[in-house]
Amino acid sequence: MEMAVTISLDVKIDDDGANLNEICGQVKERISGELAVRVAEEIVKGMQDHVREKLCTPEGRAAKKGRGGHERPGPGGVRCRHRIFVKQGYRAEPRRVKTDIGEVSIPVGYVSCVVCGKKFSPLMGVLGLSAHQRHSTGLERLVSEVVTQ
Repeated sequence: MEMAVTISLDVKIDDDGANLNEICGQVKERISGELAVRVAEEIVKGMQDHVREKLCTPEGRAAKKGRGGHERPGPGGVRCRHRIFVKQGYRAEPRRVKTDIGEVSIPVGYVSCVVCGKKFSPLMGVLGLSAHQRHSTGLERLVSEVVTQ
């Protein structure tokens, strides 16, 4: 016998976004196990869609809430003053981050600046993840608490 089950869960996330620890914390309060990981992944996907949509609309800088700041390509680290972007697709492999609820797979979507051509993922900044970070600070905190006991 095969059965499809649909579950609905309302989660409130501030318009400014939430880092990965906050998302995992909210999910962990409500559910646990493999389902918690899948729910966290869906929340992150929804956040990413929202952020990319905001950045790729012709609204003013204030509507983008400071997101999309980037350096121009090339040496020198000169910041680009423009905030006009287009969507650029997704990374071939999802980014996997170990959290206190399990390993979360994040499909990384890119945008590029139409003026300087810089391609980047705005979601990583929103989630508070650095370039090569493979585990959340929530997991680090949990491990350090266990070790010190």
